[in-house]
Amino acid sequence: MKLKRTASVLICAGMLFSLTACDKDGKNNTDPFPMESNSAKAQGSLELSQEDRKATIPAGMQGLTDGYCGYYSENGYYDVFSCEDGDQNLYYTDFSTGQQRVLCAEPDCPHDNENCPGWLPEPGIRMMVPVGDKLVYLSGGSFRSSEDQGKQACGWIGMADPDGSSRKLLYQFGPGEWVPTLPRGGFARDQENLYFVLSCPKAGDKSILGTRYLYAANVNTQQVTQICELTEPEERIIGGMGEDLVLRYVPNAYDEDVKNSDLTEKVIRFDPRTGEETFLFEHPFQDVGECVNGRFIAVGVDRVIRSWDLETGELTSEQPVQFPREEELFGTVPMGFVDGRLLVRADFKLSEKETETDPLFYYGIDPATGEVFEIQHSYKGEDGVMCPCTVEAELGDELMIQSGQISKLVPYTDENGKKAKTQELIAQYSILSKDEFWNGTENGVPVQSAVK
Repeated sequence: MKLKRTASVLICAGMLFSLTACDKDGKNNTDPFPMESNSAKAQGSLELSQEDRKATIPAGMQGLTDGYCGYYSENGYYDVFSCEDGDQNLYYTDFSTGQQRVLCAEPDCPHDNENCPGWLPEPGIRMMVPVGDKLVYLSGGSFRSSEDQGKQACGWIGMADPDGSSRKLLYQFGPGEWVPTLPRGGFARDQENLYFVLSCPKAGDKSILGTRYLYAANVNTQQVTQICELTEPEERIIGGMGEDLVLRYVPNAYDEDVKNSDLTEKVIRFDPRTGEETFLFEHPFQDVGECVNGRFIAVGVDRVIRSWDLETGELTSEQPVQFPREEELFGTVPMGFVDGRLLVRADFKLSEKETETDPLFYYGIDPATGEVFEIQHSYKGEDGVMCPCTVEAELGDELMIQSGQISKLVPYTDENGKKAKTQELIAQYSILSKDEFWNGTENGVPVQSAVK
């Protein structure tokens, strides 16, 4: 069944400062995003990798649901981490050299002021996403932000060249507007746009739900477009198919009398150019899936892996999964797709002895056969719990994985405008061959970290 959504509001870059209410009455005009007049002053040019080790960027629409740490371009990987004073540095990992550096070309730059393209003031940004030949910056904002806190408390979206130069603010969010799907995905990109969801407060409603809208930030036109309102409960982006977005929603998600095990997730394909939507299929809400190469693949608590065609909505395959454990399966979390196998972290019922060690169950599952491959790559998190080495980028016959983490205490400004401190986890990476990923235990060659 096909439906069509109307509503399309174009927001031009030149109008953005007049649209935001965050600097009403001239309160606190500190610029949260230093503009291109400063960041373009760098005398050098950052040499970005042009070697053979490259990542493949899919044609058409690509869902960005696994970018827990950062996002990649063909040549490198972009991260954001806090400095000791609470500001932020932007980092680039060069795939060809396996080294990480601040996104700045100046050899003697301290990376601590607005003249550096690799620096942003606190609260900074939450993600950098390569889109076409540009970088898109997104600060998620907060539903608690208010006019009294000034525009530095509000979220925003900007863009820059791949080396961090020529930064430009595209859109400043208003008070109480925020991106509810940060920090774990819910985005998509094509060759021109970053698609995201923005939640706006309702008059008189103090809840965090608000009214949610689908937006697109176009790096060619430098415009931000409000595409339509998302009216269904928990409606969000989960992937892409051709030139369309794949969305999902969960009827009765806010009904406290309905158990999670009784909820269903409905999946639709949505054309952002025309507003036309097509219902595809529904499946149990607790069976979390992932959009992969024109398919939606999910492992059920009934130990069956199912695949749906995102063009037709047809269930094309269902295979029993040959898990090595017989204990009750509570669910799985998809963590990527490599060599035709869905990567998942499985949650089984544990024995009394196992609860003391909290073991990790990390697998690659072949959707065509249900065959399970145990993945031996893990690291101990700062809380002592074993974590899976997630695949951050596929580089031909190699992979870049997160192979560790460290934590540091960093200051931040809370919702009341007071200074506080929190622990931030700093991801560490390695590069290894696919053969080693599937058959070995060593986590590869560490990426030389630049985070201090």
